Amino acid sequence: MESIKIALLEDPLCIYILLAVAELVLAGLWRSRRARPQGCKALAACLLAPIALAGVVFAVETLVVTDREQITAALTEMADSVDGEDKSAGAVQTLRRYIDERAVVDLGDDFGGMGLNLTRAVGAARIMIEQYDLRKVTIRKLKVDFPEGQSSDAGQLRAETSFTSVFSFDSPELGKRPMALKWNLVWIKRRQGWRVQRVRPPQQVALLQP
Repeated sequence: MESIKIALLEDPLCIYILLAVAELVLAGLWRSRRARPQGCKALAACLLAPIALAGVVFAVETLVVTDREQITAALTEMADSVDGEDKSAGAVQTLRRYIDERAVVDLGDDFGGMGLNLTRAVGAARIMIEQYDLRKVTIRKLKVDFPEGQSSDAGQLRAETSFTSVFSFDSPELGKRPMALKWNLVWIKRRQGWRVQRVRPPQQVALLQP
């Protein structure tokens, strides 16, 4: 069921390919039977079916934003928030929007401490941005999972994400060499949308080319 949902709402390329193949098969049959008007008319009508279905798939995929897409968009917005002119204020505002008020943020001793609340976590991010002149954050290898058997009610539905973030600095302490951290986040769906509920300690990993 989950694979069908992903194919229909998030990555319908395989559906488009199947519909294109069906259209080609029907077009071939129609071409071979043009000498028989009665059967040819029925096939001509069938030729419209794959096109219509493709339009329906496109409309559904465009209009419906899935939970996975919402979380992906939130992470992308947080990463992009350091690109603006007033990047510190922009990043702080974005983090406050997506980190839950009751979140527990474990950054480890090297990156800000353990058991941080929202205010202290945002403060640690501000220090990283301002003191080390954070220039860019890139998200790689993002994976979003939803534990089975959950209630769909707001405040009950949770998700887990794992990804690697690449930080680009420009400071005397860190230089211009990028640093990659692997993250594991637990999200909770509030009435206002998805929020980060728990941040597990990040791990520094070797920086590989995408």
